[in-house]
Amino acid sequence: MDDELVEYLLSIGALEYVFTDDDGEPIYRLTPEAKELVPDLYEEHMKDFNSVVFSLWQKDLIDLVFDEDGEPMIGINANTDDPAMVEILDKQEKEAIQEILFVWKKKSEE
Repeated sequence: MDDELVEYLLSIGALEYVFTDDDGEPIYRLTPEAKELVPDLYEEHMKDFNSVVFSLWQKDLIDLVFDEDGEPMIGINANTDDPAMVEILDKQEKEAIQEILFVWKKKSEE
């Protein structure tokens, strides 16, 4: 995304800062409000994110549990924050793990 789009998405509350990656680039995530504010972008992001989540689950870095409606929910496990396990991931997977941990910690603080 270009800087103007990032600034716009931040200004409308569709995007939030998560962390700065190893290359010094800021990493953002779409907020739940993005689903209503920018539905096409949200759907595209969710397809990509779900693919990465499936890969992380296959590598036993996250747990997938299902709620009473059969909807998948991401859970963390002992491997989620294990530096040796995370080190072997590609950049997209590392960013997804950090985003998952960010959301997990944010929810635990609520």
